Amino acid sequence: MKKIPNIDINSIDFSDKDLILHLSKKSYEPGIDENGLIPQIGENSKGNLGNEKTAKVFFTKSIDGTLMYLNRGVCIFNDIVEQNEIEDYSEGVYSYFSDVYNKCMQNNDIKGDKKKISFELMKEYLKRAIFYKCNINKSTKDEYEKMSEEQKANIDYLLDDINEESETIHPISNMHTISGKGISKDKLQKITVDGKDSALDVFKLLMEKYKKLNPNKPTPTKSHDENLLDEFYNYSFKTKEKNETDEKSNFLSSLRENVNNDTEKYITEINEDKNISVQKSKKNKQLEI
Repeated sequence: MKKIPNIDINSIDFSDKDLILHLSKKSYEPGIDENGLIPQIGENSKGNLGNEKTAKVFFTKSIDGTLMYLNRGVCIFNDIVEQNEIEDYSEGVYSYFSDVYNKCMQNNDIKGDKKKISFELMKEYLKRAIFYKCNINKSTKDEYEKMSEEQKANIDYLLDDINEESETIHPISNMHTISGKGISKDKLQKITVDGKDSALDVFKLLMEKYKKLNPNKPTPTKSHDENLLDEFYNYSFKTKEKNETDEKSNFLSSLRENVNNDTEKYITEINEDKNISVQKSKKNKQLEI
């Protein structure tokens, strides 16, 4: 079985407003390698979570839409912790939430800080996920209706399609394929960062690339969501980088101190040797007299 090809994140044009990304669980990769992305009403679209009525594949459009989607995820985890709903996820695909939560409660640096716990849940969620770049075709509803059946078969999503949950045009943070249509594996590429495929590593680069493209703009969020993504990013990466910098600084300070001590010791030994030599010279001169 031929696997979905990789694409390094630095090969992607993130200024492209038509960039399509799909986040999937890492455990689904073998099935995706074999069948592509199959349309379905997934775990995140059932019941109170989505109320979707037909099977489809969801994705984000542009780097802005992807960051909005990820911020929504952090907000959801924050709500789960704030409302003490962890036990609701003790079974099924998210059963590991309970393990992460219990580990947090045993960590004195995290225990009692609900936001940090929600960040730990999001980190674990992304560690277990991968991003796909979807090279799919679009049209408007009017354009689609005027196409032949052969032309329609090549269209994957409609720009002005309706979100069944809200009955509004689907937003760039939560778009989907035409009802009943999947994404074939020949239209997919798995995103990697220096050979690593963890969505957490991809997220780090997404944030850095967004800031580079938009140095004076805030991180995009949906209108009703609090912006937690910057704080999550800093918690996940900046704190680690600071600790590594502090460790390096402490190591260098220790090294300099050791070098200085050794230098002082060496100078002292040289001076002592000089004193001994001078004394011997004086003694020899006295003997000569």
